[in-house]
Amino acid sequence: ADVSIWSWYSKFCWEDLLFFSFGKQPLKWGTGYFFSPADDIFAQSEVDISDPTAEREGPLAIRAHFPIPLTMHNLYAYAVLPQSSSLSELAGKKPEDIALAAKAEFFFGNTEVAAAGYYQRDQRPRAVLMGTTGTGDFNFFAEGSAAFPNPNPEAFVQKAGSPVALPTVPFTSDYTVVDRSADTLFSATGGAMYTNQDWNFTAI
Repeated sequence: ADVSIWSWYSKFCWEDLLFFSFGKQPLKWGTGYFFSPADDIFAQSEVDISDPTAEREGPLAIRAHFPIPLTMHNLYAYAVLPQSSSLSELAGKKPEDIALAAKAEFFFGNTEVAAAGYYQRDQRPRAVLMGTTGTGDFNFFAEGSAAFPNPNPEAFVQKAGSPVALPTVPFTSDYTVVDRSADTLFSATGGAMYTNQDWNFTAI
């Protein structure tokens, strides 16, 4: 049988101070709605445009959560196994292939600010900054991600300055392939949500 597991994980705690979850689990970081560069770091499925808040498939990982006592602030640490299409492929991974990540959340009244970082030796290191706030019926959200230079080549297609001769056919192209592994790449999203309970109305 061809079996696919969407999520399967266990939660446990130590002394009611440190909380863990282990297994294949959704890992939500971002604040975005239709587009979330922070969640894209972990997610193994696309955003469902008809249900943007639905959980996205996550990786096999262990997550540790430490709520700072007497505050609303939180600290998180993650160890994430590389995505694998089979158990044999997963068994071939080495400990140094595991990705490490950390996140800190801070709450100030109705405002939340979070910062996070991600590292895996074959991928771009990433830094993420996120925030949400609200007033009355309005809620505002934003997040940004910086992906630093990659140790491995990365091919990008971009507009060429002049027509490029193609090697196997007698034609030229207005586009060319370039290696952008040495570039720092940025992505961000921001938005606002208005909800009126009396009208049963929401606009995003």
